Amino acid sequence: MGADVLAGLGSVAVTVWEWLAATFAWSDALVLVVGVASVVVGSIAICQSRKSRSVARGANTLSGKSNEIAESAKSTAERANEIAQGANRLSENANEIAEAANTLAERAITMGEGANEIAEEANRIARRANDLAREANDLSKQRDKRETERHDVRWEGEFVEPGVYRLTNKGEHTAYKVAATVEFEGEEARGRSDRVGHGEFLDLELSSASAIYEQARQQIRQLEAQRKEMEERFEHRGGPTGVGPATSDKYRSFQRQIEQIRLSAAATYVVDQYVHWETEQGSPRTHRDSGDVGSLGAEL
Repeated sequence: MGADVLAGLGSVAVTVWEWLAATFAWSDALVLVVGVASVVVGSIAICQSRKSRSVARGANTLSGKSNEIAESAKSTAERANEIAQGANRLSENANEIAEAANTLAERAITMGEGANEIAEEANRIARRANDLAREANDLSKQRDKRETERHDVRWEGEFVEPGVYRLTNKGEHTAYKVAATVEFEGEEARGRSDRVGHGEFLDLELSSASAIYEQARQQIRQLEAQRKEMEERFEHRGGPTGVGPATSDKYRSFQRQIEQIRLSAAATYVVDQYVHWETEQGSPRTHRDSGDVGSLGAEL
């Protein structure tokens, strides 16, 4: 703005100068110009001084405002720094909390997996308990059936031939999973069968019984041969009428020995029987017996 004023004043001075140059002499004009210029310049200087003072006052005012703004900005910056520091601390705390949360989450996952395993194991145990309960119920029902089950199995044993002992089921019902043991003169014979029904049997071989039979049979044959020889000698000599070898003491001795051997084979020897089996309902049964053989399985 000052430049525009000066430019205007310069234009006025030039116009005045031209006018003075045409009207007055050069020296007078110069004096007049100088005077006029001094007045103009003074006026301008006064005006500019006033404006400078006004600008200075505005500048001072602006400077004060700037200082206030600067102080406020500084305070704001310090507060911002404090807030930033607090935010950093909060961020650090948040990180610590996040890490703790992650740790807890991992533990929760681990505990959750363990809980799932425990739950699965509990389910398996529960299922097993149910199975056991059903089995117990079935067993209870089977026990009741066994306790009220009719079961007639009676074992009778005898030698059906020398060395062969037969156990026969004389009862009305069938024996299952049969296991039999027979002992004769220190020898054992064993037999098994999945089932033995009414009238069916198990045959067990006893070689010692066969040997005893053969020995007794041989003794009887020898005695019979001796008796036969005695009868032939008596007939050859032609003994008195009404008198025969049967009346002699020796002949009667042969007879007694033969009968004794036969009786011994039937009464002297003992057979021990042991039989284990199950009923139709699975109930276990046993049979024990011991007695004379009665016969070795054939005529002596």
